[in-house]
Amino acid sequence: MSVIVQVTPEFRPDASRTGLYVFSYHIRLENLLPVRIQLMARHWVIEEAQGETTVVEGEGVIGLQPVIESGASFEYSSWVQVKRLPAFMRGHYLCLNAEHEPFQVNIPMFTLRLPGEVLN
Repeated sequence: MSVIVQVTPEFRPDASRTGLYVFSYHIRLENLLPVRIQLMARHWVIEEAQGETTVVEGEGVIGLQPVIESGASFEYSSWVQVKRLPAFMRGHYLCLNAEHEPFQVNIPMFTLRLPGEVLN
């Protein structure tokens, strides 16, 4: 049993401009553990084309440190901007179990690319 993370990215042409691409992403965390957990912090690695890498860390997500009961899920949306495509995001959440012991939940790598763009 574990915590499942699903990510759905979406290109936002309305917010993008020349040389800057904006993407929203929707995250769903499903707690399949037999105990409740609390999401305390996030760690993102954003890798852009041509090798530029950015690391983003912070407390919680969207200003929250949600408690996710066993069998429940938590969803949120956020956004990111990058200069070069394709870009890739991955990372992890730092969570606490019911005994307040820390553990990591991996965020699977996902791709930021224009609609219809094919990766080689």
